[in-house]
Amino acid sequence: MSDNGNAQRLWPAIARRERQRREAAGQLVTLARQAGAGLVGGTLALHVLSGLAPVTFMVGVGVALQHLAAGGDLGAAGRWLGLALGAFVVQQGLAPLLLLLSKEIARRVDRYCLTRFMTFALLDAPLPVMERPDVADRLTYVDEIFEQWTFTPGAATEGGIALAGRYTQLAGAVAVLAWTAGWWPALIAAVVALVVRRGRSEAFFHWGRLNREFTPYQRQTAYVRELATSTRAAKDIRTLGLIGWVEERYAAEAGGCTSGCGTGGDASTAARS
Repeated sequence: MSDNGNAQRLWPAIARRERQRREAAGQLVTLARQAGAGLVGGTLALHVLSGLAPVTFMVGVGVALQHLAAGGDLGAAGRWLGLALGAFVVQQGLAPLLLLLSKEIARRVDRYCLTRFMTFALLDAPLPVMERPDVADRLTYVDEIFEQWTFTPGAATEGGIALAGRYTQLAGAVAVLAWTAGWWPALIAAVVALVVRRGRSEAFFHWGRLNREFTPYQRQTAYVRELATSTRAAKDIRTLGLIGWVEERYAAEAGGCTSGCGTGGDASTAARS
């Protein structure tokens, strides 16, 4: 009975996660359009070419060594080595170009998102909405992301485009393995690679969810820290004897993060307990 109950909870969770994946993919496509079709298309094509380059290098070196080991035509071995060297040079030359293009995509997408963010905060959102705790938490989360320039929507967009090169390289390696060792080893290698990729994706998903759960704690901790370290309230805190209260409140907020992380609960709730 317990196994049936677990299965009934598992399948809806899997379906919900797949729906979230499709929604995230749709959002990335929408954001990528803000960078321009030409830039995104050219970068995507270069990523595919960059993914093919190491596979070409591997094939060229392998066939050249096979010719040399069999005592075959040295000219043919040299041509295959030349192909491998050309693929290596192309891969090294594409690396800085792809970095430049990817950063340009990220900056265009982030500029679009920042414009929407500022328009919402300064013009569109009514003041009562801005004062709601859930809205304040989201604004704090977005502000922190753009202040540190880490894990921004632009970075997510350029990372999604870069996956084209990774999967091209994986497909090429599996094809080479199937050609040289057979389909069963190739199939096993492909399954292992996809499982590892799926595991990393799930780990980042849960890490991001925890980050969002800790946003109320981060906002409250930042408020108490600013209150305790700024000069604006220093005189009032000392006059009213609030130093102990500020220390206890900051310790409670900081402890709430670890309590929420350890128990899997909400950090802001743990901080108030």
